[in-house]
Amino acid sequence: MDQQANPLQRLGRYSGAAVVLSVVACYGTLALVAILSLAGATLSVHEGAWAAVIVVFAWIAVLAMGVNIRAFRSFGPFVLSGIGALLVSWVMIVDYSRTMEIIGFALLIVAALWDRQVRRRGPATLPNSNGGSG
Repeated sequence: MDQQANPLQRLGRYSGAAVVLSVVACYGTLALVAILSLAGATLSVHEGAWAAVIVVFAWIAVLAMGVNIRAFRSFGPFVLSGIGALLVSWVMIVDYSRTMEIIGFALLIVAALWDRQVRRRGPATLPNSNGGSG
């Protein structure tokens, strides 16, 4: 059955990885620049490209959780991740706020953990379409 899943359905398994990549792209790059500067080296990072990578991974996570809605009948992770991605996008593109950034990433992380829990329960069963009789 796994071989018959289309690429979009397979993407649903990687929502957590996309969230991790978004967080690592943000804070990992920041840590790398700080460590290198302490060592006396300079690393120039194009802020626009850096922000774009963070935002793209955040929205890939939202898409991955959206793919899971149909199979697992759970809108919560998708909605929560969408709010988180909106916050992250806002702070990366429009008006930076450390608090909003942390809240956005926290929402993405909670949504990914929730999505993982939903996927572990297994696919939702469809109701019987013959009128409920036995």
